[in-house]
Amino acid sequence: MSVMSQKNTYPRGEKLKSRKAINNLFLERKSFLVSPVRVYYSIRPADIGNVQAGFGSTKKYFKHAVKRNLIKRRMREAYRTQKQDLLAWAMTEHQQIDLFFLYGDNQIIDFAEIQSKIFTTLQKLIHQFDKQQKS
Repeated sequence: MSVMSQKNTYPRGEKLKSRKAINNLFLERKSFLVSPVRVYYSIRPADIGNVQAGFGSTKKYFKHAVKRNLIKRRMREAYRTQKQDLLAWAMTEHQQIDLFFLYGDNQIIDFAEIQSKIFTTLQKLIHQFDKQQKS
């Protein structure tokens, strides 16, 4: 099954759950901001290309878990529907990419805006990884 004909799923293997992997992402400090979403990332060679992603929102801005969960749900949905280009790039270049999307604003924005921010971050990541591969 080709990448283009795949369903927009977010299976267990693509979820970044390992505490060790998440800590390494934050220790590497490779990140950029597409306000209000900060993306932490790491890339390394692998036999089979894969992308793992995690999502979070800070307790500093949203005291109630319901609001934090709403934001994480919206970011996951936006990522799930737009990840195909990044996944295809990782598979063709044989790279393992770990991502963590952190929402850092005190206002909850609507899904359409979150979707455009996630799209922008994914395009920026692909562009950045292409530059790294060529140099």
